[in-house]
Amino acid sequence: MPLTPLAPVRLAAEETVTWIKVDHPQLDIVGLILGAFNMAGALILLAMTLGVVLGLGLIYRRRQEPAAMPPLDIQNR
Repeated sequence: MPLTPLAPVRLAAEETVTWIKVDHPQLDIVGLILGAFNMAGALILLAMTLGVVLGLGLIYRRRQEPAAMPPLDIQNR
């Protein structure tokens, strides 16, 4: 007898298994919350890193440009 997905499984003692009891899936709320916190933490670290890198890049670039106006000389008035 060929074994097909719809055919019952024959055991050595010639018992026929027609179904297998499986527990109902349960929501793991603690794992879900911890996963959300991990993802939020990773996104916060990524945003802070990008902010620092972009900020330092802007400061460096601004300091490399020549001054648009000479500094005010208020002591010689």
